[in-house]
Amino acid sequence: AVVSSQSTGDDVILNGGGMALPLNETLMSQYLKQLGYKNYLVGKWHQGANSWRETPVFRGFDYFYGYYGGQIHYFAHYHTKFGGHDFRRDYRDDQGNFHQDI
Repeated sequence: AVVSSQSTGDDVILNGGGMALPLNETLMSQYLKQLGYKNYLVGKWHQGANSWRETPVFRGFDYFYGYYGGQIHYFAHYHTKFGGHDFRRDYRDDQGNFHQDI
């Protein structure tokens, strides 16, 4: 699926790493939402999650269920290299807890 025409080159967008798709760039999900479509994302976002504004539900998706970043343990839902839990349902983790901080 195409989210954006933006390329990071050889860089990888890591959560908390300061990189993300620019907020001034309109994503396909945002265009489709303007046309009245409902947008659902299930899977890996991996487009930046340094703030809530960079997450899927603020970038045109009505529903998100999955990971913000990569290298996530499939069953335990933690980042295998840097640690930390990463599995979300909109703003909530997989236990149903709301998180104000990313």
